[in-house]
Amino acid sequence: MAKGSQNGKSNNPNGREKGSKNVKTKQWELLGEFITDSGAKKFVEEVNKLEGVDYINAYSKVLSYFKPQLARTEIKADIGIDKKDISGVFPKE
Repeated sequence: MAKGSQNGKSNNPNGREKGSKNVKTKQWELLGEFITDSGAKKFVEEVNKLEGVDYINAYSKVLSYFKPQLARTEIKADIGIDKKDISGVFPKE
């Protein structure tokens, strides 16, 4: 006979009710509420006290969480044009 419980039945009859959230999930939800409510208000108050470069630095650091920078991409390709053919197009370095 196989060990364990049958589908839909627990070996712990006094366990958590089906569909209820575990402790970690509840803690994460409370942390999320704090961050988006009172934590956010406090953050805005503190950032608004900053001026000049300090404000810009704080703003840009937070902005990176909402709008991440794109990675730079270098494209190398042989398009069959000789440098001599376009020598007059670009200024000398």
